[in-house]
Amino acid sequence: MTPRHFYRGYHFIQMSTLVGRNKYRSRVAVIDAGANSTSAQRFLDFETFPDHATAQQRAFVGARAWIDAQVASEESRPSSRLAPL
Repeated sequence: MTPRHFYRGYHFIQMSTLVGRNKYRSRVAVIDAGANSTSAQRFLDFETFPDHATAQQRAFVGARAWIDAQVASEESRPSSRLAPL
C-alpha cells in the first residue's frame, strides 16, 4: 500500500516507478484537500535514481517544496470577499 501524506492542506502520494534497468523515476501526486473537484490534482515528476528509496525521498521533498510554494503564492494574493462559484 502506498502511504499518503498530509501537509499544509494538501494530500500527496509518492508514486515513484521503475522506468528502466536500475532506474526509478521520482514521481508524486498532489491533491488540494480543500478543493471539490479533480482539477486540483497535480502530478510532479522529478529526476531518475538508481534505487527506489532515493526516488521516494526525492518525491517527498519535492512535494513539500511545491506545496510550500503554492501556499506562499496563495498568501501573497489579495483576499476577495466574493464567494467562490
